Amino acid sequence: ELRDAAHFFNHELRHTTRYLPDVAALKSGHVVLGLGEESGRLLTRRTTMALADLLGVRPVKFPGDHGGFIESPGAFADVLRGVLSRPARRSGA
Repeated sequence: ELRDAAHFFNHELRHTTRYLPDVAALKSGHVVLGLGEESGRLLTRRTTMALADLLGVRPVKFPGDHGGFIESPGAFADVLRGVLSRPARRSGA
């Protein structure tokens, strides 16, 4: 609905465009970045790849695009279970 889109752009998206991650804090913890295999040229793909470069990690590829959990919930859940079952590792390691 148009009203929902206006609220999203005016009140939610605006704040996220100014967000700067604390790279040092993220590097000191266990960070897993997820990326939709079909994200193509979406802004979310570019920002995920930029953060991955800063952290020295590779994103985990999930099925679908930005909303792969909606398009392919079973396949998405399979990848997520795999990620959650891995032992924690520091980002820079």
